[in-house]
Amino acid sequence: MVWCEGEKDCLSAKALGHTATTSGSAKSWREEFAESFRGKLVTIIADADEPGRKHASDVASSLTGVAISLKLIEMPGAKDLTEWVENGGTKEQFL
Repeated sequence: MVWCEGEKDCLSAKALGHTATTSGSAKSWREEFAESFRGKLVTIIADADEPGRKHASDVASSLTGVAISLKLIEMPGAKDLTEWVENGGTKEQFL
């Protein structure tokens, strides 16, 4: 499962063939959301700015010990997943 900061990035993840979700914009995460990720393999894609990194880090902290696998990444050379795809990022590169 992919977690992104916004709906636009979730749509980009889905276009790459992944299940994706969001809690909304930065600072929208609530602790009660974590239970939905119990036992899941989760990749968190941080927006490449300070609010985005902080938000993604907060989500990762909340999911530690809940998700069975947790990765926190940024997309190389892009602000977010959507920009990365628009710049030519592919499903194969994402994997």
